[in-house]
Amino acid sequence: MKLLMHRRQDQGLEAASSLGFAKTKRGRGFLLCLCLLGGALAIGYLIWFWMQWHRPGMRYYVAGMKAMASNKPFVAERLWLQGVKRDPRFYGCYEQLGLLYGEIFRYPQATYYLKRAAELNPNDGELQLELARAAHQEGRMDIAEAAAKRAMELLPNNPEAVGGYGMIEAELHNREKAIWALRRAYHLKKDPRFLIALVANEMDDLQLAQAEKDLTPYLQKHQNDPNACYLMGVLYEHKPHTPFNLRKAMAYAILAGKGMPNDVRPYTLLGRLLVEAGFPKKALKFYLAGSTISPNDNGILNGLLECYRLLGDRQHERAVALQYQKVLQWRNDVDQLIHRMQFNPHDVASGLQLAHTEELLGDYAKALEYYELMVEQDPTNKRTRAALIDYCKRHHLTKLAKRLADPNYVPLVNPAEL
Repeated sequence: MKLLMHRRQDQGLEAASSLGFAKTKRGRGFLLCLCLLGGALAIGYLIWFWMQWHRPGMRYYVAGMKAMASNKPFVAERLWLQGVKRDPRFYGCYEQLGLLYGEIFRYPQATYYLKRAAELNPNDGELQLELARAAHQEGRMDIAEAAAKRAMELLPNNPEAVGGYGMIEAELHNREKAIWALRRAYHLKKDPRFLIALVANEMDDLQLAQAEKDLTPYLQKHQNDPNACYLMGVLYEHKPHTPFNLRKAMAYAILAGKGMPNDVRPYTLLGRLLVEAGFPKKALKFYLAGSTISPNDNGILNGLLECYRLLGDRQHERAVALQYQKVLQWRNDVDQLIHRMQFNPHDVASGLQLAHTEELLGDYAKALEYYELMVEQDPTNKRTRAALIDYCKRHHLTKLAKRLADPNYVPLVNPAEL
């Protein structure tokens, strides 16, 4: 009996031993398969990486980046254009062309190439953000809105993406979406741009109480912020015109004027308040002061007409009315010239006329953009270069004028940086 029990135990041990050996063998085989699979994936990735690095588009992309680093943008442009031609499925050259054209104000081309890059690389939030900016500059608000929304979805915690979407929705008069996005952007980053835009949209949406509620704590900490002071002045202007409210509105308008002396808005606000208070002669002084900054501003012209009418000065009233007609014609000319330039961006006569008309209207940033664009498109054209130099002299841009004296210099800078 004992012998039989020992035999059964031995058989059990042998069975267990064989089972353990089988399990170990299967485990080793599984690990071997995993290792082989990992090695195959690593080799596959290396092959893919090698192919990506040596594909034609990547070679032209890298060469273009080196040219840009050597301050040779036109060489970079030619290289990236070759990259697009040789490797149309590689997004990098499209992206760099879009960024380059955006820097030199060729916004239709910038939008086109950035849109192609975004189609090839749809999950790049920064790329979507650049596309939204270029399309906005071109005036393609449909593309700008879609790209800004996509950028916000991909970068939900990026205040620039969220705030940029809010700014575009505000321009499209989608106040509810704009207010939501701008409030979230300000929550992500306490940037005054977002708060000022938020309050301005609340005011446009007639949410005056909420606008004052949002603006007050910021203004208590930043008492000299001119934009905040201006908006608070407008809020007090919309309150019942009691002596207290009018004085508060004027005080904020004066603070705003001190902080932004080259902005006509505080002058027009003070003019309106003084007219409302029954002092058209004093209001006229502020409107005339504002006219030295921007003589063709709608608010200034309307204010001058109102003051001269109240004062019974028919001669000056007629003169301002005639000037107003000229301004309306200039604005109509700008629309037509922009339309013409979209079909033929190399039309020098139209480009210079457009720049000059924007200058007459007081939009100096746009005027400078158009003058620079004409020079950039044909650096050897003496007419466009001379026109830009004359503009620089009129507006005291001495550094830019000196650089333009070199015929090899091509302006590729943003006017805001001057």
